[in-house]
Amino acid sequence: MNRHTYTVPAYAVVVEAVRRHLAADRISLVGLSFGGFAAVAYVLRHPDRVQRLVASNAAYSADSWQRGNIDNVDHEVRVYHPGPSTRRCTPRSSAPTRSGR
Repeated sequence: MNRHTYTVPAYAVVVEAVRRHLAADRISLVGLSFGGFAAVAYVLRHPDRVQRLVASNAAYSADSWQRGNIDNVDHEVRVYHPGPSTRRCTPRSSAPTRSGR
């Protein structure tokens, strides 16, 4: 995988590759936080190959995960560590650059 193929569907493809490598008919999946997306994507694509799914602290959409995990952390960093060097944890197209623009 390269940086352009890090997507939820691509993660589900990797889960299937691991299942095949293990020669397992059915697998149990645990999806933690963002990993819950890949687990759910896999279950939706291959429901007959999953014995059970455990989702822990998994969001229901990418937007809710962004708000609940990244945006809240960004807010806390800005509140408790204000200053010109404070910037977002993850880049977005509207995020300020290092120069503040």
